[in-house]
Amino acid sequence: MINVTQRVLPILRRQGAGTIVNMSSVMGRKAFARFGSYAIVMHAVSAFSDSLRQEVAGHGIRVSAIHPALTATDLLREADETEMPPPFRHMTPLPPEAVARAVVAAVRRGKQRVVLPRTANMLLLGEALSPRIGDAIATALTKRPVAALLGMSRGGTYHETILSRPDF
Repeated sequence: MINVTQRVLPILRRQGAGTIVNMSSVMGRKAFARFGSYAIVMHAVSAFSDSLRQEVAGHGIRVSAIHPALTATDLLREADETEMPPPFRHMTPLPPEAVARAVVAAVRRGKQRVVLPRTANMLLLGEALSPRIGDAIATALTKRPVAALLGMSRGGTYHETILSRPDF
């Protein structure tokens, strides 16, 4: 990501316009148990995006960071459910198409940060206010009724969704 950005930035500066989109994760703002290494990388993507956005401000270049929650990709296909972050165990993953639509919308609207689903912003707000609040919300998400109430569980788990998609 940094290498590609370093290569494209001179071009964007010369033309005086452009958008850089970096894919992070909700874990780029709130780490979960069992996924510390992944959270470190996603936090780095978030920090790089925030810093870059400030550096290119006023040059016609926009930077968008996309923070999807659990997405229906092959990333965790081989992971046992017990190895997944506890809040993800009951979560229904986002379809990749929904994430793609959010990227397009972010570019069109010049949004600096997009969190998917929007209800995940409650988790991030809780974390910003206090790590205890963020941890309490993350713990609450481990219960299917709470995840459903927040619109993050629509019945199917990650593995059920992945196995039911013919394109995976």
